Amino acid sequence: MTMNNLDIHYGQPHNAQTFTVPMRGIDDLEFYDRLATELKTFVLAVKAKYPYLSFGISNDVYVGDRIIHRVYVYMPEHCYTLGAIAYGDFRRGDYSSEREEKKEFVVWSPNIRNMRIKDGNGRYRASSSSIDKAVSIVGKQVRPFTSTSYLMIAGERMVNGYANEINSAREKTNKARSKITSDPNMYWQDLLNVHSAQKAGLSEPPKLTPTLSNFLDDYVFQVGDTQELIDKATCKVLQVRVTADGFEVNPIQLSERLLESDYSTAYGTVDFGPMTRYLGDSLPKHIQEKISTLDMVHATNTHEASFLLGVGWISYKKRLYYIVDI
Repeated sequence: MTMNNLDIHYGQPHNAQTFTVPMRGIDDLEFYDRLATELKTFVLAVKAKYPYLSFGISNDVYVGDRIIHRVYVYMPEHCYTLGAIAYGDFRRGDYSSEREEKKEFVVWSPNIRNMRIKDGNGRYRASSSSIDKAVSIVGKQVRPFTSTSYLMIAGERMVNGYANEINSAREKTNKARSKITSDPNMYWQDLLNVHSAQKAGLSEPPKLTPTLSNFLDDYVFQVGDTQELIDKATCKVLQVRVTADGFEVNPIQLSERLLESDYSTAYGTVDFGPMTRYLGDSLPKHIQEKISTLDMVHATNTHEASFLLGVGWISYKKRLYYIVDI
């Protein structure tokens, strides 16, 4: 199986600067009467040429009687918006000198690279005074997401979440161990007993003193399951996207540094494997079970949840999952 080496050092360009946001934060644009006249013309022209595209506005913003000058572009089957279109002068923050207002038809997309702009969402913006040219830009640059796109959107948060949970589990077990290891009197006699038994060539190990035995029982009770999850931690993960007719699954090989005790960030590269489609209920049982576990554990959580060791992480409930491939 051929794996592609991908850098998830940063989530960019799939982020808020490209107007790539979760669809749960977007309301469909049902009525066009609040759009600025030019934007309405732009939206209708795009819709006529690319009927598979839809438009929406953030549900965190109260529109009221205000005129809308920018809308998100999306496809219902994708769980993140593909970008945005607008009409106006959006050059603020481009580090240019004062100039006269210049209103244009504007497109944002993670596929756009404006090398003249050093920072801000202008790096991912293209514009034109011609509506025909602007519509053409939408067709070329506002493209459906691929499996790789989803990894670039969610990969950094996934790996950071995984690393943070591993480190938290290690801290928990180390704290429990320190109750024993910080006091030599706790285990010294048992250590001498083991040493004596080895010297004498005894085939049976000596019994532990009651004090140490009780502390070890407490340790196993408190963090035994946690330690098992740490021991089983793996760099193999599956990206699972729910589609209209089934599932798309890609294998991911994370950096081995993930399992190092001081690893805490997603900086680096991953190996991303080819996608396998599963129709209907044909998804392998072990993947189905882990998705069901994540949905059950985070049943009341409508936003991103924490990584569950041994199971995985929900990037977008009912749409995008990362499953530990044990």
